[in-house]
Amino acid sequence: ALNSVARAGLIERNPACDAATLHRLCRVAELRAMLREHGVTSVEKRNKDGLLPCLEKMQYEAVPLDQWWPQATFSLVALSCQLLFDRVRMMFFGNAYQDWSEFVLTELGNRRYESVTFAPSSRAFQTRQEVDAALAIARSQQHLQDSGDVLASLSMLPPPLENDWLAHRRDRVLFYLAQQAERAGDTALALTLYRDNRMEEASIRRLRLLEKSAPAAELWCELERVSRCRLRPLTRLHLQRIERRVGANCSERNARRRYRWWRQRGKRCCMRTCRCQTQLYAVSGLSRR
Repeated sequence: ALNSVARAGLIERNPACDAATLHRLCRVAELRAMLREHGVTSVEKRNKDGLLPCLEKMQYEAVPLDQWWPQATFSLVALSCQLLFDRVRMMFFGNAYQDWSEFVLTELGNRRYESVTFAPSSRAFQTRQEVDAALAIARSQQHLQDSGDVLASLSMLPPPLENDWLAHRRDRVLFYLAQQAERAGDTALALTLYRDNRMEEASIRRLRLLEKSAPAAELWCELERVSRCRLRPLTRLHLQRIERRVGANCSERNARRRYRWWRQRGKRCCMRTCRCQTQLYAVSGLSRR
């Protein structure tokens, strides 16, 4: 069966693998047997994580299994069409985090889900382009988790979508990207990503960033724009808290300005009064005591 699948170009027999891949695929007993054949001692007391440094010391690059372990009791195969299987998995599960083990358990009947009747309009994907968009969103999120590179992950995202379900998933990845940009100190990029996001949480985060960096007039305009939208009660509560903080800060600043103005005006009045009194005393010949 494997030969037929290999001739179809779906798998590669005896692929090259590095130490980390071999360590992940082998059991503890198999790793110990392989290392003993290479003359490594004291492997019985090590667990599987402790055997990885021993493999890395062998200094093999990515080579086939028969060069790692000629007497291996198993063989390795690798998929040659991973992109195709990723597409099929996305179409079956609707996400990229469920793996093929769940698919096999479901098909064997070991795991049962409630049967639900779906109309054609209820399907997650209607066109091939929507499947492509879902895969691009999943790759962008995975790249962000692996590297933390906001700009590279942002370039992988598809443009705004008409499918509401996919648009929400895109907005969620945009929110993660904005959070990462905010942690990295790139406030301008974070504000832009929050602005282009339709999630209510993104609007609140944008307001909190503007609260720290923007003038009060710009923040008030943004508050009025967001408050006119239809919001959930929890989001409305966060919005009211921001409004109270901004209002208190503005009142405090206005009070300080009025106090400084009163002090300066009072000093000028005192100076004018003193000059008038001095001139009056000089004309009348009186002296101040």
